[in-house]
Amino acid sequence: THADGTEVQSNMIFVGGFSMQTPKNLLIAYFSKYGRIVDCAITIKGRANCFGFIHYESSASANMAVTAGMHQVHGKWLEVRKATAENKVGPVAAASAAPRRSASPRDLRAEFLNDPKRRAAAEARRIEATRKRSSSSSSSSSRKKRRKKAKRKKSTSSSSSSSASGAEKTASLEVQSQDAPEVEKAKIEALERLQKLKAVESKEARMKEWRILLRDWHPDKNPERVELATAVFQFLQKGKTMLEAD
Repeated sequence: THADGTEVQSNMIFVGGFSMQTPKNLLIAYFSKYGRIVDCAITIKGRANCFGFIHYESSASANMAVTAGMHQVHGKWLEVRKATAENKVGPVAAASAAPRRSASPRDLRAEFLNDPKRRAAAEARRIEATRKRSSSSSSSSSRKKRRKKAKRKKSTSSSSSSSASGAEKTASLEVQSQDAPEVEKAKIEALERLQKLKAVESKEARMKEWRILLRDWHPDKNPERVELATAVFQFLQKGKTMLEAD
């Protein structure tokens, strides 16, 4: 007992800050390495307000637990200190206050819950934890939106590139005005045939018709007009890329 009348629970410690998922038997198992535990009472009121009291058989065990340094249980760093009947460390009662009877862990827990300052502090921690979760959720949502936007942009760019590629392929088959009239006319007819083949749904059928058209214009098949056949044959070879796309 302090000189001011505050009764220190010499064989009892306060433990705070553990996880909601931390079971009581895990706390008992951890703190029992400092001595035999007589009783343990814990209270869980949300993520930011988990605490308890551990009652040792001897004050030496309680002193060892308090002076051992930092404690980590279930991934959380704990607040560990000697408990008093007023649930605070140091003098809190008036010098004339009469000594109080020894309190049990459950008595201390009840008094802790009825302390307005501690309730306010616990509520502040709960609000801060909620704000952080909300901020984290908002950041995650923003990242998802940015990824979707980038994906749409990439898809649009790819589509534009594909369209441009198709236009380039068609442009490469344009009939040159400097061709001889006979060659120009034959190329125009060949291009019209290619455009019709492009509308055929089956790629296999398209390519089969293209090979037939190519054989028709092979120079060996047209010995009487080799120069014209060669020009159209080469023109049709360039048109293969138009028909290969699905």
